[in-house]
Amino acid sequence: MHDKGDYKSGWQLEREWDEAEKAHKRRIVMRELDVSDVKAEEEDSDDENALPFACFICREPFVDPVVTKCKHYFCEHCALKHHMIMDI
Repeated sequence: MHDKGDYKSGWQLEREWDEAEKAHKRRIVMRELDVSDVKAEEEDSDDENALPFACFICREPFVDPVVTKCKHYFCEHCALKHHMIMDI
């Protein structure tokens, strides 16, 4: 008999495919937005480029803040979610 112990089940293959697709889409979205990480400790609070108080989308304090080319600040999750909604 053949040992099929090293083969994956359909649900395992599906899960890996979904994870790979999500990672690929996220890279594409990040590239399209050209979003870069913002480090709060590097920002000077008196500077005109200081991080705004809250995310423009969720109106909550920032979680993993990012900034776009046009200097808008968002939570990373909000920016990605909003971009995906707008693409539909």
